[in-house]
Formats: sequence, structure tokens, C-alpha cells
Amino acid sequence: MMCDWIDIVRSDKFFNLIPANLDNVIQVPRTVHGGGFGIMTNYETLYEIKSNPYGLKKPPNYIAASFFCQSFTDEQGKPHSEDPAPTQRASHLAFMWTNDHFDNIAHSGQPINIGDFASFHRDDGFPALIEATNLRKHYYHGKLHRRNKRSPAIQAEYLFAHWYQYGMRHRNNGPNSLLFKNYREYWKDGLFERRSTGKTNYRERGWPKDHNTKKLNEFLSMTKGKQNPYGNIYFTHPADEFRYMTEFGPE
Repeated sequence: MMCDWIDIVRSDKFFNLIPANLDNVIQVPRTVHGGGFGIMTNYETLYEIKSNPYGLKKPPNYIAASFFCQSFTDEQGKPHSEDPAPTQRASHLAFMWTNDHFDNIAHSGQPINIGDFASFHRDDGFPALIEATNLRKHYYHGKLHRRNKRSPAIQAEYLFAHWYQYGMRHRNNGPNSLLFKNYREYWKDGLFERRSTGKTNYRERGWPKDHNTKKLNEFLSMTKGKQNPYGNIYFTHPADEFRYMTEFGPE
């Protein structure tokens, strides 16, 4: 069950929707740029997800983008590879949810930004755009696993999450953009053990630009609970979420 946005990154089924929809190519200019926070991603192929063979619940107009994407399975069709080879890998990978049908994309042959042609939208707490660069995932007969406890089962050089509603960056209950550098998750026999990630500053966490920085920092220093940047609910204490929405949410 998908409870938090990070579950989409972990899921082998979302990754494998790309090979299931190879015929549903979206015709776009030569290169599409994504990313954020000064980090650029590049995509040469986008796919509209029409075939959804795994029964995943999804909003309409879900698309994916990839650059150098590979996936391996065992004889039963479960994600699998022998260590140290990754089971699923991609130089750049994006999962996108949008209101558009991509009918009016200009075929100029020049690179464009993802946001120039897609009106991203989700209103169920999940980001409308998730990206990863140099993503590597290790499975052993369907379970996230590494033999060496010091080796991560999931790793990405950069991991992005962006919240949108009707084409605009928007999130009521937390920052609307997140960036993680050197993201790592450690698993054994399908059980999550720990994660690590490089440091990010508050300026990189995507708080709306019209926030009063001093007021925001004072608020964050006095929260009753912790923050969960990997979940759909950012503030773990309900009082913190209510106060944030009251003091910093749209009027």
C-alpha cells in the first residue's frame, strides 16, 4: 500500500510501468530538462502510462520519463539480480502526474523544461513530480536486499519531490519542493533498516518564497513533533501542521 511518496521510489512496480508502456511514447523535442535547486536532469523519452497491469491506483494522465533505464527479473517475474549488480537502474527517472493531454507540444527540436508543457497536479498528498538521478535498486527474488549491511539497497545521487496543484507549486502542510543528495536506504530480506542522506539547508527545502524566513525558523525551532520529509504528512504532530497551515498557508 502506498502511504508516503517515498513508497513510489521503493516500488518495483512503478519502475516497471515504463517497459509496459514502451509503445506509448510522447513526442517531445529532442531533450526535456527537469530537476531543480541548480541540478538539471535530461530526458529524451517520455511515456504516457496507459497500460497499468499491476493494478496500481493512479490519478489520470500519469506519465514517466527515463534515460538509460534497465530492469531484471527472475524466472517467476520477480525483480532480482545477483549482488553487486543492481536490479533496477536509471541515469535519470521521473514519475509525473498532470492534467494535460500533451496535444500542443511545440516540436521545435530545441530543449525545453518539463514545466513548459505539463500542468502538474495531485491533490491526494503525493508529489506531482518525483525525480531521481543515478538511481540503483537491489532486489533478491522480489525483496529489497543487500548481503553486505554496509551497502544500500536503494541509492540515488539526487532525489527530488515537487508538489503541484493545477500547474502551480503548492502544498498546504509543508515545503512544496524537496531535494536529497546521496540518498541511501538499507534493507535486508525486504525489511527496512535505516536511511542516510546528505545535508540540505532550509533554503533547499522548497518553502514558498513569500514566507518570512525569520518567522519560519522560529516556528520550526518550537515545533512539538519532528518533521518527516519522506512522507505525505510533513509535520508528525497535528498541532504543528495546524499551526503551520494557519500561519503560513494561503489566505
